Amino acid sequence: MGVETGSWTGRAEMAKAWRATMSAYHGLRVVADECRERDDERVLALHSFGGWGKTSGIDLERAAPKGAILFHLRRGKVTRLVIYPDRECALADLGVERETDASST
Repeated sequence: MGVETGSWTGRAEMAKAWRATMSAYHGLRVVADECRERDDERVLALHSFGGWGKTSGIDLERAAPKGAILFHLRRGKVTRLVIYPDRECALADLGVERETDASST
């Protein structure tokens, strides 16, 4: 998917990182497929990608793996965001059983 690995703190750093990622694509979008509450402080959002690579023209909806984002929350604010470009890695890391429905392919 082309997502950089790293750690960013604060709105300005997050905005800069997202701008860099988004600049490589036309019409980049992340569509939430499902949200799962893990506990009082974590929510797992399972998502799909859409858009096209600017250089390659690749259709992300067909080519990109489904991903996940783990939101850590405290007092109604996101305190940590863990992005998994591959949904299966997120499910394995969290000890969640693999999905069995058609939306996981």
